[in-house]
Amino acid sequence: MWYPPMDAKDPNVWYEMGRAVCATCPVWRPCIEYGRDEKWGMWGGLSPKERRRKVVTHGKWTDFRRGCRCGECWKAHDAQMSEVPIDLGLLPNSDQSNYDDPSRFLFDIL
Repeated sequence: MWYPPMDAKDPNVWYEMGRAVCATCPVWRPCIEYGRDEKWGMWGGLSPKERRRKVVTHGKWTDFRRGCRCGECWKAHDAQMSEVPIDLGLLPNSDQSNYDDPSRFLFDIL
């Protein structure tokens, strides 16, 4: 979920699976700090492109995690963190991948 397959036609579809878990994760801050210089994978709920991009929009929890501390982004982040986290039991078993198509996984957890 946090590292799309190298042959993925659209890695953003795979990142959406990770984002669903990361959206309410309480350890997003140390995760994003640890992965700040990583070229691959999702860290703290942000894809590699999102981590490199400067904040140009406001009012999203991802903008807050990129560093914007305006009132709109702060509120969006607080609202996101107050949502009920997904059931981790819905995540695929690491020993056996049942999700060749990420859209099926998103359908299951959302």
